[in-house]
Amino acid sequence: MELEPSPQQKIIVVVDDDPEVLSYVGKVLAMANLRFVSFNDPGQALAYCGRENVALLLTDVTMPGMSGLRLSEKFSILQPTAKTLFMSGYLEEMLPDHATGAFLAKPFGPQLLLSRLQELL
Repeated sequence: MELEPSPQQKIIVVVDDDPEVLSYVGKVLAMANLRFVSFNDPGQALAYCGRENVALLLTDVTMPGMSGLRLSEKFSILQPTAKTLFMSGYLEEMLPDHATGAFLAKPFGPQLLLSRLQELL
């Protein structure tokens, strides 16, 4: 599945502390011709989101230093119209009720990832 990029296409920010996940997601997004930037540090991702026009935050839920939930809360202040897609190897029920965003269970295939992104973008 290839998503059609637009000239005004915003950026997808991918955050995960696992370099293998970042590499995998990066390959899938690159093959779909999507603009993205990857971070293994939530703080660096947040700083980037304060400077750039971001369409979607794709973040792991459990990371050292700052959880994906906290990152999403801060991200929403900087990018109020952007969406969040959480990913985790743990059950979706671990997300608190106040978490705003969609969920993608790890491991996931490229078609499922692109399908979820298409729903949100």
